[in-house]
Amino acid sequence: MNFPLLLLAANLVLTMDVAASQNPPAKRTQGKRAAAMTLEVLVQKLLRAGNAGTMDSKRAKLLDVPAGAPEKAGGFRADEVTDAISHTIELVLDPSAAKPKPLCVVLMAAKEDLANLKRETYYFRLTPKGALEKALLIRGRLDEKGEVIAGSGKAEEKDIRSAEIKGKLKHELDFWLKGMYRKPPKPAKARASQKGY
Repeated sequence: MNFPLLLLAANLVLTMDVAASQNPPAKRTQGKRAAAMTLEVLVQKLLRAGNAGTMDSKRAKLLDVPAGAPEKAGGFRADEVTDAISHTIELVLDPSAAKPKPLCVVLMAAKEDLANLKRETYYFRLTPKGALEKALLIRGRLDEKGEVIAGSGKAEEKDIRSAEIKGKLKHELDFWLKGMYRKPPKPAKARASQKGY
């Protein structure tokens, strides 16, 4: 799957502004945070509006999911959020099911250090109901243009019970379910003038 294009395309159909969808305008103007959605609700949103793709063999092996499994995905680039992290969510579907059946949810959080030409990506595999099953950290290198150097990534399986992983996962769930760390959406006129939006 083409990662940058996924983020651009998915943003058209899956900019899940929780505040906009959960609260009426009068309440939103008072600075109150919207009520969090559940992961099960997010799974249904992905089923309806996620960007269709398939799980590539490399990530499938690392995450212990079927290679080529269909998926629905969405994401936000680092410049669209306040925490400087690229956030991606993938709903992996059971390839043997006659109808779309969620198999697992994969959350990815990628942070780039352009000064030192490094990239760290955390992967979290959860059940559709939200139980964490696996966590990985992949450290890779960037070239002088900021592109990931193929083959430079080193994967490390993390302890899902550790404080580090609990904290990282909470950050991702806060992003996806509570709408935290998001920049305000750009006006429609400004979005239309930019290629890829």
